[in-house]
This record gives sequence, C-alpha cells and structure tokens, in this order.
Amino acid sequence: MSTFFSLDDATLARHLERLAALAWLPGTLLEIVGGTLRLQRAAFQSLNRPAMSGLCPVAPDAHAQGAPLLSSADFPYDPDLARSLWDQVCDVLAAAGGNPAEAVWTLRREVAADVELPARAYAAFLHEDKAFFNAWAARLPQAPALIHFLAQATLTPQLAAVTETLAAGHEQRGVWEHGHCPHCGRPPFMGALRGREGQRWHTWSFCGADYRAARLQCPFCLEREEEQLRMFTTDSLPFFEVRVCKTCGCYIKLADLREQTEALPAALSDLASLPLDMLARQAGYSRSTPSAWGF
Repeated sequence: MSTFFSLDDATLARHLERLAALAWLPGTLLEIVGGTLRLQRAAFQSLNRPAMSGLCPVAPDAHAQGAPLLSSADFPYDPDLARSLWDQVCDVLAAAGGNPAEAVWTLRREVAADVELPARAYAAFLHEDKAFFNAWAARLPQAPALIHFLAQATLTPQLAAVTETLAAGHEQRGVWEHGHCPHCGRPPFMGALRGREGQRWHTWSFCGADYRAARLQCPFCLEREEEQLRMFTTDSLPFFEVRVCKTCGCYIKLADLREQTEALPAALSDLASLPLDMLARQAGYSRSTPSAWGF
C-alpha cells in the first residue's frame, strides 16, 4: 500500500514548495507540517509490520456486508514509540514559535506533572472522545487543536502500518459503498478523481487507507438523489471541487487528478484547498472529520 510516508526527500520538498506559493497557507503551518511529516516518515519506515494473525480482523461475510476489517478502537499501537514521536513533534512546534510554541511549553509542564497524559490522549483519539479534546482546547486557547494534533500525528505511523497489513491480507475489489472506511470504520476526510474515467476515491485520516467510492453518493449518509447532491468550485483552485449533501449537511473536497502530472498526497491536498472549506462553511455545510493533521 502506497502512503505519503513513501515520498522521497526531493518529492516532498517539491510538494512543500508548491504549498508555500499559496497565499492562504502561513509559513509557520508549513514548517510544522513539513517537520512532522519527516518525523512520521522516519518512524513509519523503522516499524516492524504487525502480523495479520495478531489483528483478529472481522469475518469475511461481515466485511462483505459493510463491517470494517478492524474497528479504530482496536488498532494496536506501542505507547512508548508514540511517546518518543510525541516529544519530537513537540520540538518541531516549539521551534515554530508563536502560539504553537507557547501552547507546547504549557503542555510540557502539564505532562511533567502527569506523565500519563499522552497515553490518555492516545486512548481518546482511538475512541473518539470529543469531551477529552474539547476540555483541552479550552485549557490551551492559544492552540486549541494541539492535543488532538499530537495524538493523531504521533499515532499515525503505527496506524498506517496496521492498515498496510490489513490491505495486504484483503484484496481490494470494486466500489466500497458504505459511509466509513473498510479498514478502520472512520469517515473519509478527502477524495480524489483518478484515471480517464474519473473514478472517485476516498482517503481516511485515521488509518491512511484509500478506497474506491461510488461516483454519485454522499460518503456520510449515502444519499444518492441528484437533487440532494451539489458540487461547486472556485476559479482560484481549478483542480479541486466540493461535494455537498443537502440531506445530512456535510461536505467533502475532491482533488481532480486526471490531468495532474504530480499530484499532491491527500493530506497535503487538503491543506492546498483550504479556501474551499471556508466556502462550504459559509454555505452552511460542515466537515464530518478533521484533516490528517488533526485540525
């Protein structure tokens, strides 16, 4: 399974240069993303892949009916490896200065007094404990998404390794028509149109998997009626579009990769298309899941 961790240094540098040319992306944000991605890539490449025998995926007949191979809450991880990456990502944030650095120093004092805090953040991320993250957002108003970002960023390499094992053991077949990831059960955060036929694919921020989806269907509530599904674009982003659903009020962005020679990975495409998030929100639609960066 190919992930954005497989990018070589030159390709990653080109991608970050493309993002740096976009007026709406602060340089500090790109420093944090670039530094975090390099740390995640190194961590991912050093991991031993888990064996399928130790994962206990769902039975094939249940998966065929729509059950994910493994619930997100059941993804195994090593908290010690995650904690090491947590500290390294905190160093990246501290070096960035400004509000992120201020929040990190506050958080480090909290962790020094409560060494189990990162472990609780990992558990909250796996179990989608919004109350935990909302409480910490209130305690760190200068960077309210910090705890979620750290939990997601430091677990992502291990979660992607689990997904790699799951994908290797289950052949990808046809269109996945359910409103959640076939691997982890979470909703998608980004989509893409690929190939001459413009096949629609979705990517999941929790496990990093991507999967072919139905071309005309809301990925969240599975609405198929055309009058309930809308699409809009902006001239400033010719290779992106937003698909919105009037039934559930949610939206997802799609990157049109059919004519791009070197496409951005989904996690970076999401950043490149931030103005579309603003347009969708102004129109009254909401995003079902955070980005691959936890915000």
